[in-house]
Amino acid sequence: VIDRRPQPLPDAGGAFKCTFCYDRQKSGLVPACAKVCPTESIVFGRLDDLRARATQRVQELRQHGYEDAQIYDPTETSVRGTHAFFLILGEPEAYGLPPKPQIPTIHLKSAWAAAFASAIGALIATLCAFAFL
Repeated sequence: VIDRRPQPLPDAGGAFKCTFCYDRQKSGLVPACAKVCPTESIVFGRLDDLRARATQRVQELRQHGYEDAQIYDPTETSVRGTHAFFLILGEPEAYGLPPKPQIPTIHLKSAWAAAFASAIGALIATLCAFAFL
């Protein structure tokens, strides 16, 4: 539990967004989370190498009876991959993951078309109203 302090402590630091330990990578090291992960579930490297490793692990799990093992990496959707993928058992929904994630902007074309059609309809209605005055 984080205590609420009436005044922040000097030089207490702060919370920052993950940078994948850029300073460590510049020195040829992996990010700290991947280095210290006790289960080795956080792995860092080239995506192709990691996908090959994950595919091999899925095959191993299936040989041990986990037929529902799969890699969650939505490359066949408008997202086209997340650059982070997960080895899961069962359906993505059980983990709070969308089965087929979509980028919201894929709906923009139809939304703009509907807005344009509405504007044309409003213009025609306005012209008709003035024509019959």
